[in-house]
Amino acid sequence: MFCQELGAQLARDVLPVLRGGKPPAKLVAVGIGTAERGREYCEHVGLPAEALLCDPENAAYDALGLKKGVATTFFTVDTPFAILDRAQGRRRRPDRRYQALEAVAAAQE
Repeated sequence: MFCQELGAQLARDVLPVLRGGKPPAKLVAVGIGTAERGREYCEHVGLPAEALLCDPENAAYDALGLKKGVATTFFTVDTPFAILDRAQGRRRRPDRRYQALEAVAAAQE
């Protein structure tokens, strides 16, 4: 569920900023799973298929030492606020990462 929201945010909020920069930048995400599942995911969230690299062996995930499990990835301070915002139909403010992308794009104009 949350991975779907992130993919949709990338497609909706980040990709247009990157494409609109001078020079335009390319978005590349790495996902765990097969190419077939990756294509299904991209279709579902509206992300261009060329923006997702699939890693069926979890090699990148393991090499980066990313966190695993609900306790370390879901239960954070932001989670209940994000759920409340979605339940009330509010769109959350873009976080600092997205604001930084917008600032870079604006500076390149």
